[in-house]
Amino acid sequence: MLVVKELTGPAAVRNLWKMPTGLIDPGEDVAEAALRELEEETGLFGASCEGILAMRQAHGASAGRAASDLFFVVLLRAPSAKSIDNLQAQEHEIADIQWMSVEEYANQEVWLKSPVYLELNQAILDASRNQREGKPSPVVVPHKLNVGWTGGTNTVYRSNL
Repeated sequence: MLVVKELTGPAAVRNLWKMPTGLIDPGEDVAEAALRELEEETGLFGASCEGILAMRQAHGASAGRAASDLFFVVLLRAPSAKSIDNLQAQEHEIADIQWMSVEEYANQEVWLKSPVYLELNQAILDASRNQREGKPSPVVVPHKLNVGWTGGTNTVYRSNL
């Protein structure tokens, strides 16, 4: 699993290795945002989206927010081995990058104290186990489709099973 340490913020204070994350730009789909953030934060280009493993929804009471917040755990497949050796940390946001076992990632002390992150990380652990066993992981796959009677597209996310 490719993980990053941030320069500032709550994860940096906790010295936490985390997955690359970020906000979705206006008009951007979840899968596109995940790939963009991966590229921006790590310099890893050419990955592909396999689907959404899990989603977390937080409401306004947390962190003084007035609106709900959605967080998606997206399963991305790294490109060829050649490209994974040329990682480049985003200068103003990322302190470090490394490859880490999924088990080591999920067993960081901060995660073990949070029921929310225990659940999110279990989805990651399950997907890793399924990959080792040659089984598909249940994911929600994006399908970008024309609306049909008007211009434009929508993205429909539905199960791959």
